[in-house]
Amino acid sequence: IYFNSLMLPDRRAEGTGENGLFAFVWVTPGIQSVRVHYQGIGVPAQIIPAEADTVSYAEFEVGEMGGSELEIFDPLDTARELTAVLRVAADETTETDIQGHGRLVFPHGPGQVILDADAGDLYEVARIAVSRTARSIQLPMVRRDWLVSLAARRRINVDSGVGMVVGFIDSDEFIVRVDQIEGTPSRSEVVYFDSHGNPIYSEEGVIGGGFVIYNVQPGMRTVTIQPRTSRKILTNVLVVEPGITNIIKPGELK
Repeated sequence: IYFNSLMLPDRRAEGTGENGLFAFVWVTPGIQSVRVHYQGIGVPAQIIPAEADTVSYAEFEVGEMGGSELEIFDPLDTARELTAVLRVAADETTETDIQGHGRLVFPHGPGQVILDADAGDLYEVARIAVSRTARSIQLPMVRRDWLVSLAARRRINVDSGVGMVVGFIDSDEFIVRVDQIEGTPSRSEVVYFDSHGNPIYSEEGVIGGGFVIYNVQPGMRTVTIQPRTSRKILTNVLVVEPGITNIIKPGELK
């Protein structure tokens, strides 16, 4: 539904007016993506949770087209050059082939853009959320056999129909947590690993290592990272789907 200058619904309108207002009604509850086009430019989608008896809010700002330098790599085998197909999440129409390094062009502006990368059968399909103003993006790709090995060594049964989250932390020891769906038993399990990708039998992560969260319930999930030597808490809101591994690479925590 679009609105006229009197803020009334205008059934004849084919786009927003000067006020830029629009609404969707009778939306199916769950995770939805909303995209806008302005003067032939597609703005990266916003991923929005829709709930019954609740109004969800989205605001789009169209910025100038800008480029970001992108690096795709295997953090456990940095000498390996990877080729991946990259697309903006919720946009099936645009794909970019990246071989090791490349340039990604999209409208800059406030907020984030969610990127999905597929480097073939050996690697998980990776998803990362980055700032739309980012000039450089690093996207670690995660091998499937490594994730299977970690789970086996920690005796974790990986369920079907759930997602995974992998994080790489360079600057501090830390603890990671993921929120749970109210009224649903927790099935997620955390494995911490060292800088060589080996599991560590500890309740917190180490500098230069990271973590894997197995069996994460699909939907909008919140992952928090608490550095050991800082009061700063890093919060990540992720769109978790089966068959996609969400990547967190926050850089400095201090």
